Amino acid sequence: MRPESFRQLCIHMHNKLEQASGSEDFPIELIKNIYFLIIKSVRGAKTNQQFHGAESPQFLQALYNTYKYLRTFGPMPHFGKLS
Repeated sequence: MRPESFRQLCIHMHNKLEQASGSEDFPIELIKNIYFLIIKSVRGAKTNQQFHGAESPQFLQALYNTYKYLRTFGPMPHFGKLS
């Protein structure tokens, strides 16, 4: 898949999480795996700084809000990092 497809996936996933009533159970491990797959596919070989500078605010906001959601369920590496 192209990086643009992963960007769209991230935005759609974030919208779904935002629209949830709070009573819905999402498969956290699946969301976590998708989150890291998105970063790996979109960031590629860029540094974290290059990655943040090259992406749209809408994508970064969706990615960050997904990151914040995942942090409520356990520890995560720093935002935008794979490990």
